Amino acid sequence: MHPFRFFLPSGISTDCDRCGGRVDLLKGGVCTRCRRILCYTHLHGSWLHRLMADLRNESVCVECRAGHDVTGSAAVDASAR
Repeated sequence: MHPFRFFLPSGISTDCDRCGGRVDLLKGGVCTRCRRILCYTHLHGSWLHRLMADLRNESVCVECRAGHDVTGSAAVDASAR
């Protein structure tokens, strides 16, 4: 009999709109302001921001928090690679 495991890695992933890397949907997600799918690094930036996003139920990406204009930037940024 197999043991019951709680936190299995996700089999579902997509590409980050900022860097083009793979995004595990349990770690990364969608920014509520610019609506881009982002990896953990570009969405949260740190574990503290991840914790605050989980508590507030609102994920705002690093660039939106910094006040950068990211409208219409859903394409992968080639300079970020």
